Amino acid sequence: MHFIEREVKMLLEMYETNDPYEICSAMGIQCFAVDMCPDLNGFCITDDGIKWICINNSLPKFKQKLICIHELAHIIFHENYNYKFILEHTYFSLDKYDKEVEFFVACFLIPDVSSLFQYEGLTSYEIAYNLNVPKEYVELRFQYYKNKDCSLGFEAKLFNNPNQSILYN
Repeated sequence: MHFIEREVKMLLEMYETNDPYEICSAMGIQCFAVDMCPDLNGFCITDDGIKWICINNSLPKFKQKLICIHELAHIIFHENYNYKFILEHTYFSLDKYDKEVEFFVACFLIPDVSSLFQYEGLTSYEIAYNLNVPKEYVELRFQYYKNKDCSLGFEAKLFNNPNQSILYN
């Protein structure tokens, strides 16, 4: 998924911001917070060449930001896929696409994985708190490198126990 990291880095550098709403605006993507059923966080559509992201306005602002990043990833990587059709009319699994999108969100929130060196010895909960991001995205950034056997100068190990460190030498 290094291509996802490269895409995030390019977006952040090109638009000189980490605000997903500003990036969407610069890309010509319309973002709206609208009333939705509680089970729906958001969705993206393209209609007559116009790209839209609709986000449930009853969600907390930070969650809306996460949904915006998530839907932006779908537009970038899966623009021509009709998820509703795939879900209702095929046996094709969407897991691959959801994993790509979630990794995009993790990279967007934590663009430089080497910046995590400063948190050596802390738990995933503590790192997430310090970065003000959900713990799942901290763990996803570490898990990717652990699975790819990438050398970062330290190893990442994920624990379910919040009292154990996820970084060790």
